[in-house]
Amino acid sequence: ATRKDKSAARALHVMCEAAAETELRGYLSVLAEYLRLGASLHRAPGARTALYGLQRPPLGRLTSLRCGTETPLSALLPYLLPFAITNATEQVCVSVHPSNDVLAHSLAALREAAPRLEAVRVLTQTEEQFGARDEQDALYNAIRVLPFEPHAFPLAGHFVTLTMPFGHVKSTRTDDKHFLATFVNSSKWLKCELE
Repeated sequence: ATRKDKSAARALHVMCEAAAETELRGYLSVLAEYLRLGASLHRAPGARTALYGLQRPPLGRLTSLRCGTETPLSALLPYLLPFAITNATEQVCVSVHPSNDVLAHSLAALREAAPRLEAVRVLTQTEEQFGARDEQDALYNAIRVLPFEPHAFPLAGHFVTLTMPFGHVKSTRTDDKHFLATFVNSSKWLKCELE
């Protein structure tokens, strides 16, 4: 892969390479496979026309991944991956405490190796800056990144819904073609961008 490779596959590869533990690399692969298979739109059976599936955070809003003074890259990677390989890449920011130089340097290296991740905003913020009301009001979601317990990774579907909403839309009509034409291609739906 070249320096200009902005693909989701390159981002996944770089993130897996950055994972020091074999188990974490495996979990990142499981999350990617879940998103590849699960981040698709589904039509619900029944009398009413309905669509359901994973959605992006509300358009124009961000999810902040808050990393504290000692948060390692290995803790951040699973939280970042659902954004990095989907059409929600630009809807996440990573908030890093200013004393966490190790993570700041690791993120810079990750972004250098996977240009797609340049779309991810990285902010250096004290706890007070992160907690400021105007900062929080601009967010859709704020997640404090914590490391997993050894050998205790959560189920992929449960974990992904911490970062991405799951939702539906429905019409009162049966086989509503106008509704389907309007909502099937809506940018609200999460799409995995792995080839």
